Amino acid sequence: MGTGFDPGTSVSGRLLVYGLTDPSSGVIRYIGKSSTGLQRPSTHGRSSTLARDATYKGRWLRLLVAQGLRYGVVVLEYVTAAADLDTAEIRWIAHGRDAGWPLTNTQPGGQGATSGYSHSAETC
Repeated sequence: MGTGFDPGTSVSGRLLVYGLTDPSSGVIRYIGKSSTGLQRPSTHGRSSTLARDATYKGRWLRLLVAQGLRYGVVVLEYVTAAADLDTAEIRWIAHGRDAGWPLTNTQPGGQGATSGYSHSAETC
């Protein structure tokens, strides 16, 4: 899954929409966006992040940790402009829902976290 955009040709390769996958089934359970390449998806598994994440995604990730498992990451799309990230994330969440993926996303995308946790520029 991807657009064929070569991230090696531009710094904009750091702009992407990603999916967190279930290690048992490979099914995408969460869709997010990043302006820091694969650095952002890796933060979801940090114990400090998990401890304060009261979302469905956080509960799913804590369950994986309790089972000794770790989520996978798949790049769904690279975008060339930061202004396109929100639209791409919204499109992928809609696609995942239409395809019947058991997403933990509770929002349609584009606006970031709504559970009281705000991402800093370093974690987006």
